[in-house]
Amino acid sequence: MRSYFIVLEGIDGCGKGTIATKLVEYLFRKNKKYSVILTREPTYGKYGARIRQILAKEKDPIAGAKKCFYLYVKDRKDHSKKLILPLYKQSGNIIISDRYYHSTVAFQHVQGNSMTKLIKVHKKFLRPDLTIILDLPAKKAIGRCGGKEKFEELNFLEKVRKVYLKFPVLLDENILIINADQSKAKVLKDVKIAIDKLIY
Repeated sequence: MRSYFIVLEGIDGCGKGTIATKLVEYLFRKNKKYSVILTREPTYGKYGARIRQILAKEKDPIAGAKKCFYLYVKDRKDHSKKLILPLYKQSGNIIISDRYYHSTVAFQHVQGNSMTKLIKVHKKFLRPDLTIILDLPAKKAIGRCGGKEKFEELNFLEKVRKVYLKFPVLLDENILIINADQSKAKVLKDVKIAIDKLIY
């Protein structure tokens, strides 16, 4: 039994957290031979904590791009070294991550960083076996999350969404876009179908 690394992505308010929790429950019930691990980025480690402070305090989504980029990459290195890679190298693990390097590429590109540079920096990280992007119009996403944090601004999020939609062409990896502008039950069903196809 090999291990699988699956990432859920999308703009703030797209429903990743809810789907991730339901997905873990589903996979645990489906086959007890697999260990199912849920993780997220930014993490709650040293660098992740600093990122969360910035996201909560700063309101301009464009400000501090260089500082955020440095912290995200450092946080991801720790996350990969301490959790993702050790689990992935074992057998029988399904690792579900709520965000990964796709978030940094999408958000940082809208903040003004070169797409080529962003992709190059992340080539050294483990590629997910499947990345699912939950696509939702920014206006509806803002309505869900309330626009309280740094990146929760309508025009900014719509630009980020457009970058996400280009990823199946820009990135040489297994990426699936799922319509998140439907009931939670239907979104979860679509995600389950995609993951069952990958694993079973």
